[in-house]
Amino acid sequence: MLQRVRSLMALSQPLESFFSPPEGVRGLKELDKSLFHKKVTLPVVRVPAEKTSAFRKNFSKEMLKTPEIKTIQAVPASESEKLLLLSPSQSLTETQEDWIVQNGGTLTAHETSIEYRDYPIKSILKSILPLNEDPPLAYEIIGHIAHYNLKEHHLPYKNIIGEVLLSKQSGIKTVVNKTDRIDETFRTFHMELMAGEDNTVTTVSENGCRFKFDFAKVYWNSRLGTEHGRVINQLKPKDIALDMFAGVGPFSIPAAKKGVTVFANDLNPHSYSALVDNSKRNSVGIKCYNLDGREFIDETREKVQGLLVSEPSARLHVIMNLPAIAYQFLNCFRGYYNSIVKEDNTDSHSSTSQPNKLLASPPLIHCYLFSKSAEPEKDVLQIVEDELGCGLSSFECHFVRKAAPNKAMMRLTFPYPESLLLTRGEKRSIQEVGGTENGDQVGSIAKRNCLADQ
Repeated sequence: MLQRVRSLMALSQPLESFFSPPEGVRGLKELDKSLFHKKVTLPVVRVPAEKTSAFRKNFSKEMLKTPEIKTIQAVPASESEKLLLLSPSQSLTETQEDWIVQNGGTLTAHETSIEYRDYPIKSILKSILPLNEDPPLAYEIIGHIAHYNLKEHHLPYKNIIGEVLLSKQSGIKTVVNKTDRIDETFRTFHMELMAGEDNTVTTVSENGCRFKFDFAKVYWNSRLGTEHGRVINQLKPKDIALDMFAGVGPFSIPAAKKGVTVFANDLNPHSYSALVDNSKRNSVGIKCYNLDGREFIDETREKVQGLLVSEPSARLHVIMNLPAIAYQFLNCFRGYYNSIVKEDNTDSHSSTSQPNKLLASPPLIHCYLFSKSAEPEKDVLQIVEDELGCGLSSFECHFVRKAAPNKAMMRLTFPYPESLLLTRGEKRSIQEVGGTENGDQVGSIAKRNCLADQ
């Protein structure tokens, strides 16, 4: 027996293949858990139950380390003993073998069964898919929904992939796959059911708030929770937030809970309905709108300006989370303070004049953009400066996440240029005012001043 155990501990094949599911499951399209049954013979030490801890400490390096099988197992019909499973890829010295005997242990072989429940998801999927194909391990969890973005070669196995996830991931009842690109208008995408219940109405928790929505009809990305929190942390009680593309409220509702006055808008009627519902669900007062972004800014302008005038300590934050096209809405704030200037009778050069008070703390813009550039920070800054027609002397550029292998989601936070808040003219490009003849270079003075008719 001892010689047999020593031969078991001279295993040359990788542990991963030793404990992988039977080869007969490859190409499986419907889940049959019984096909994953497998028996393996392992080297073990049969130890007195009261000495289990001592044996585990002395053989920590030699013990079996695999998620499929428990390292310490009970001995059938014996409460006084335990089985300590050893790795087939390790070997014992003579000194170790002697220690086992001296402490009442016995080195022997043990046959154990591996069932479907013992295998991790990765091992199961890898054994089902064709050889050399990586299993799809990345998915997003939205309440009871798991959302995959499968590659084309995974599609023939989409149903069993969904079934495996359902069986292994607690709390998941619905598994879906994205079937096309995100629509830039309503930020939704078509999806297909892979497994489970055909129910896309779900509830999630984020940043201390609860959100309910139909995932098939609105935009939600659970990977953005940390980013939502970063921006919310920049807002203070009594501040004002214009959430131009609010979705179901992941920025607006937590902001309102901390005492920020929030105006939230979304063009998608399903997002708007969820936004209204979620504001009630979280017991916060939010002024909700279902408008185009430009119409929203025009509609709320007087209300926001009135609040800024009446609350001198308030800062206006503008959240623009529509990365594909948000920067195109930056011109909505050109001349945003013009009406205040007309109504103010104070000397315009006085520090107590209303315009100067407001310009001392101009709106802080949080604009999200996509970039496929190798230098995304420079890329998004250039996009925004070109759109404004002026350079930014103060800004924060933050990498949010990889939206695709060569596509970064970025956030550019900056105070809206003061001169544009009072401008009466149309936007002009940097090159029109301060560039060289071929437009390859721009004078530093010209680029750092807003280039518009005042």
